[in-house]
Amino acid sequence: KQLTKRREGVKTTKSDETKSNSQKEMASAPPGPTPLDRRAKSVLIVGVTGGMGLACLEKFADLEDDKSPQIHGFCRDKRKLDASHMVLLDSVVEGDGTSTDDLERAIDSCKPAVIILAVGSGESDAQCNVRAATARATIQALMRVEQTLTGSRCNLVRHVPQRPDITRVIAISRVGAGGSRIQMRPIPGLVRLHKLRLRRVLKDHNDQELALLCDPYSVQRTTILRPTTLTQGGKTGHVVEFGKKDRAPSLHIDREDLASYIVLETLKGQHVGCAVNVTGGT
Repeated sequence: KQLTKRREGVKTTKSDETKSNSQKEMASAPPGPTPLDRRAKSVLIVGVTGGMGLACLEKFADLEDDKSPQIHGFCRDKRKLDASHMVLLDSVVEGDGTSTDDLERAIDSCKPAVIILAVGSGESDAQCNVRAATARATIQALMRVEQTLTGSRCNLVRHVPQRPDITRVIAISRVGAGGSRIQMRPIPGLVRLHKLRLRRVLKDHNDQELALLCDPYSVQRTTILRPTTLTQGGKTGHVVEFGKKDRAPSLHIDREDLASYIVLETLKGQHVGCAVNVTGGT
């Protein structure tokens, strides 16, 4: 695989109000393995043809050769990928992201250390359930594959923190989900309408988080990222983490900056079992 030149990395900081552990709201989950154990050898991007999926793909391609994992894509139609993106992938599996059978086939084929769920349109206000359905199908597929390998779900749950071979899941949600603070600038006189729209949009994100945090089997492998509003073409190279109930230091984060943060989380696994609110810096 031909790798493009390495791009400028992203700088991560915490807001002044969250220098402690306020963003780690899933504190009941046991500690994960050391960062060295979690380094991904293979990554599966579910929704690789979408804006966030492509941004992650390009950032992985910028890694130096000794740090770059194998990158596999999962999508409904690989013809949506142009030639410049196809060469960055080690393989592409076509299928329905809400189908447990299709995801099981992809996981069994790619054997990923990390699965990135980058489904859904970040710009759309339409109500849908694709994120929640994909999250449920992903966990069910992982259970099937790992039970086949070990023969015991109970054994998997008990030993997740000590087993670097257990596949991790990174899911992209949004600020406002999971009871986090919603920050908005509604048009005067339309506050109620704006809140109703947000409630409709957030339902899929909330259901996705519930699907991934429903039992110890999934929570111990999951990282939830809640970005503020996604933008394009305004990267700062700086990402700020902030607490669930804190005011966001900014209202937007560029896709490229978020993708850099996701790559860093994939390689180091610093927030396994956690939900993290992130936004762009200056």
